[in-house]
Amino acid sequence: MSTPPTYFEAMYARAVDPWDLAGRWYEQRKYALTLASLPRPRYRAAFEPGCSVGVLTARLAERCDHLLATDRMPAAVVSAAERTRVLPQVEVRSLTVPDEWPDGAPPVQALTAG
Repeated sequence: MSTPPTYFEAMYARAVDPWDLAGRWYEQRKYALTLASLPRPRYRAAFEPGCSVGVLTARLAERCDHLLATDRMPAAVVSAAERTRVLPQVEVRSLTVPDEWPDGAPPVQALTAG
């Protein structure tokens, strides 16, 4: 069972970063642990479904030649694209996974849980 889109629409209508992903210590630690768990320092390509506002995206991009970051919520896609606009290796797209799983998605996939 998945959370209905209306829940996320309401959350993003209230705040640009509704879960304070950029500011909460817990989130910063989770991102640091996620990145530390990657076995190699650099990747040719990676895929981050459910990127939200792009906080992990920006950090993961430092280690990727190309990073595809996606989210199903338009407000999140706009925020992630804005956060990563100076990172040419990042492509942010609006997709609903798994229904719209991108063709040729790279084997490195960054998934985090709240």
